[in-house]
Amino acid sequence: PEIWADRFGVEVCRQFALDKFSNVKKFCPNVYFETGLATFEVVKALVEKFDITFIIVLDALCTNHISRLGCSIQLTTTGMTPGSGVIFGNKRICKKELGVPCFSIGVPFMINSRSLGAKEELLLCPKDVKENVQNLGYIISHALEGAL
Repeated sequence: PEIWADRFGVEVCRQFALDKFSNVKKFCPNVYFETGLATFEVVKALVEKFDITFIIVLDALCTNHISRLGCSIQLTTTGMTPGSGVIFGNKRICKKELGVPCFSIGVPFMINSRSLGAKEELLLCPKDVKENVQNLGYIISHALEGAL
């Protein structure tokens, strides 16, 4: 079954019109649990093999503030650590580690139940998470197409 709360990067890649660009490539490693490969190691291999100018990392995030759930967009130039929001941290995908600029775009679609006062730790997401992921995937993919 698909876990929509963790499909933000996949959705942006799916909606991004690659055919508009001759010098842009997209790669969607998906999650470690599905592939068995750490995202950092795959990205590092691609950077070493190909002439990559910069990287844009897309990922669903986990938040501690319910007001940010599904409606905040985090943009950084400092990279991202895939899986760190769910305590499965990869190595950081960043310029220091890879030698090329790394831009990150993330949207929180999950919240830890402890942030809401629960005693049991669970990851929660909005009931309309699929629609939110698809809508924000559309917005971000088109924004990237305009920026590139």
